[in-house]
Amino acid sequence: MFPIFSDLSSIFITGIVSALLGYIAENVLIKKKRLKPKPDYNERIRELSNNLNKASVDVDSILQEITSLIRKRQSALSTLEQQQAEYQKKIERLKGIPVPAAEYFTQQLQQVEQTNKRRDYRLFFLGIIVTTVVGVITIIVLHLLKLA
Repeated sequence: MFPIFSDLSSIFITGIVSALLGYIAENVLIKKKRLKPKPDYNERIRELSNNLNKASVDVDSILQEITSLIRKRQSALSTLEQQQAEYQKKIERLKGIPVPAAEYFTQQLQQVEQTNKRRDYRLFFLGIIVTTVVGVITIIVLHLLKLA
């Protein structure tokens, strides 16, 4: 008949045969290679035992670290308790100071503060006076230089 149809039919038949062979090869040959034999129960028990041993070692190291942290915290806590006791003793000693001594100390501080206030005011007003005098002298000198 027509030579074109014979070429197409041979290509079509070749494609079908190729797809069929590929399907058979995939299902029969390759899948058999992918299947792993089931491990023996003794081997599985050994694996689980090894995993359990590793986990036990990890738990032991974590417990040791927790114990170390607890000891450090207890040490810090005892240090804080000692400091608190020392501060409490200092507070008790300060409570024992007579009130007249504290009042005298307060009066002395107030006198020093009043003296400092007076000195500050004097320095402030002296600064104003000196600045004004310097300004006036500068104006006079500049005025004389312009005339000359």
